[in-house]
Amino acid sequence: MEDLNRGNYWGWPALAQLVDNYATVLTDSRLPQFVLNSFLVTIPAVVGTVVFASMAGFALAKHEFKRQPAAADGVHWRQPGAVPGR
Repeated sequence: MEDLNRGNYWGWPALAQLVDNYATVLTDSRLPQFVLNSFLVTIPAVVGTVVFASMAGFALAKHEFKRQPAAADGVHWRQPGAVPGR
């Protein structure tokens, strides 16, 4: 606050109290609880997404479609003469 009272609105602080500021935030606020809540939501969401995507990928890989997609044989465009020898 001393810098602001002296009119130093846009300059560097005269006294950098980086460690003290982090210690104050971690001890006197609810920030650790907020971080824990973020992990409690994010971790199950990511694990669920990976599990679901893995099951879907396995099912799609094992399923036999009536017509194979063009990418299965390396041909992306069905044009006459696009694949030599066919």
